[in-house]
This record gives sequence, C-alpha cells and structure tokens, in this order.
Amino acid sequence: MIVIDSGPLIAALNIRDRYHEACARLLQTHPEPLIVPATVWIYCLKWSAITSNTFQGAR
Repeated sequence: MIVIDSGPLIAALNIRDRYHEACARLLQTHPEPLIVPATVWIYCLKWSAITSNTFQGAR
C-alpha cells in the first residue's frame, strides 16, 4: 500500500508533464492499493479546473 501525493496524479493527467508516461504507467499497473488522501483529491480537482486545456482524464 502506498500513500500517493498530487505530483504523480497530476503528472499522469498532464500529457505535457515530463513524467507523464511513467506516472500513468505506475497508476495503471501498481499491484497494491494506492491511497489518495481527500486533500490531495481536492487539490487535483482544482488543478484540473484551472488547467483544463492539458487535462486528459484517467486513461
């Protein structure tokens, strides 16, 4: 089990982020549960609303 912060989530959603591919792959293939605190979800939602032109959504 891993507690995940906003960095990997935002990188996975932002196709322009230099770590996009690695983070998206991690989120799709990690064999154990990933715990995302509520405050991290809120931050990511706010980020996606502000930068909707690069927001792709989860694949």
